[in-house]
Order: sequence, then structure tokens, then C-alpha cells
Amino acid sequence: MSRHQRVPSLPETPGVPDAGFMAAAGAYVAAVFVALAVVISVAADASTASALGAVASAITVGLVAGGIASGHVRGLPERLGRGGRSMALPFVVPVAFAASALLVALVPRLSIALALGAAVGAGITAVPALAIASMSRTRYTKAMTPDEPLASTPLLNPNRDRRWIALGLLNALLLVLLSAGESVSTGQLSVGLVFFTLYALLYGIALRFESTDSDAGGRLRRYLSDRFEDAMEPQWLSELRVHEAGLTVKHPAQRRFSPWSAVEDVRLTGEELVVERRRFPALRCDRTVIEEPEHLHEAIERARGSQP
Repeated sequence: MSRHQRVPSLPETPGVPDAGFMAAAGAYVAAVFVALAVVISVAADASTASALGAVASAITVGLVAGGIASGHVRGLPERLGRGGRSMALPFVVPVAFAASALLVALVPRLSIALALGAAVGAGITAVPALAIASMSRTRYTKAMTPDEPLASTPLLNPNRDRRWIALGLLNALLLVLLSAGESVSTGQLSVGLVFFTLYALLYGIALRFESTDSDAGGRLRRYLSDRFEDAMEPQWLSELRVHEAGLTVKHPAQRRFSPWSAVEDVRLTGEELVVERRRFPALRCDRTVIEEPEHLHEAIERARGSQP
């Protein structure tokens, strides 16, 4: 298989962004305006009323301006979602705010409040930037794979369940240490750690159920009822899809597309399916979650071989 295959191009006539992306674009522009309003208010030592008024105006203007402007650029999410430099564009503003906060903090003459304002701006703009990136990847993937998948399988990394359970246990240990310290200031942090600890442990257990077949996976099933097992079935598990144009990894919140030109090797071992990708980590799937491993491997190889 040639390493220099052409990456599939975008549709010739991409449509206008959908309402969801336009809303995300409006939120992004609003976040940028709000961050600027916060920094300017701090720098000008404005009153609380003035700062709140500026923030409210920034939200209104940003939502409207961002939504309308993005709606006039055909194929905007698909172009952003192709990756590379285009995918970095939403993160330019958050990085600029973060760099400004660091620079201000290093200059003794400047107010620390200004550095905090810039740091807040970085955080405010980073959230919608992540949303824009996720939505763009998904829309680019959908544009590249309009056909039904040739084959698919749940995607479970080997030992992923053990990693989540280990993370939950580490968080539990941290909670014990915080409780022993009896620190009042860490109360809210402790509440967050409790929820994340439970999430990590339950997610790891759920993945354990998914990755064990009827012959090998009876350890946890012996102690938990079938009803609890059904309730723990991970509907959020990722999925690997094989298309004529390439591979799609469907995550719960987004989709990622890898053209065949980026796939260097595909191996099926006794324990896992490995898809080696150029410039990206390999995709690894536990063989026990694949219903027909040989069929999936053959489908991938046939799709790769059909590319010019």
C-alpha cells in the first residue's frame, strides 16, 4: 500500500453550518468578548457595575455576531475539522490569553489582578474552543463518510478498564489523605474528587464487563446480579467503523476520521487488533469485544486495497 495516497477532499459544494455549530461559534465569540471585557475592566480599575454591564453587552453582541458570521461561511466546520493548522485556529485566543497572563505575572510592576483577569479569559475561551474543535471533527468525519460502514466494532483499548480502576483507587487514596488533613479549604475539591472517584471506578467496572467474554470474564459477574450488569453496560463505549474512504472512530461526543493514506499497517494478533497510523498513536482494540475479528480484519484490508 502506497504511503502517498491522496487524502479525500471535501465535498465540492459544502453546505452552510448547522444551527448547533452556529450556536457554538456565537458562544466562542461571546467568550472572547467577555474575556476582553474582563481584562479591560481590571486594567481600568472599573467599578463592579461597569464591569457587569460590559460583560452583559459582550455576551449579547458576541452571540449574535458569531452566530451570524459563521452562518455565512459555507463549509466552515468541515474545513476546520480537517486538522493541522486549521484545527489550531480556535485555540489561538486561549493561548494568547494564557501567554499574556504568564507574561504579566512575571513583570513585578504590573498588577497581579491583571494576570488573574487574563487567566480567567484563557479559561473562558478554552471551553468553547474545545467545543468548536470537537464539532468540527465530527462534521468533517460525516462529510467524508456519507456511506454506511462496511464493518464496525466496539473499540476498547486493552487494559483500559484496569487504568480507570487504578485511577479511581488513586483518587480514593487522595481523598483519605485530604480527610486526614481536615483542611476546610479543600472541601469543594474533596466533593469533586468523590464524584470523579466513583465515575472512574464505575467506568472501569463497566469496561471490565464489556471486555470479558462468557468463558473468561466471570470474576465480577459472580458477585453482581445480571440486572446490575445490564445497567452498567457502557453505552458510551467508542466504536471503530470501516468506510470506503477510511476509518472512523465514533466517540460519545465526537467522531474522528483517518483516511487510508494515514493507515500504515493493520495487524490482528491473538489479543488485539492494531491499526498503525502515521503521526498519530496506533488504534488498539481488545480482540474479545470484536464479534468476528477475522471478518473485520479482512474488511479493513479490502477497503485499503481498493484505494488507488
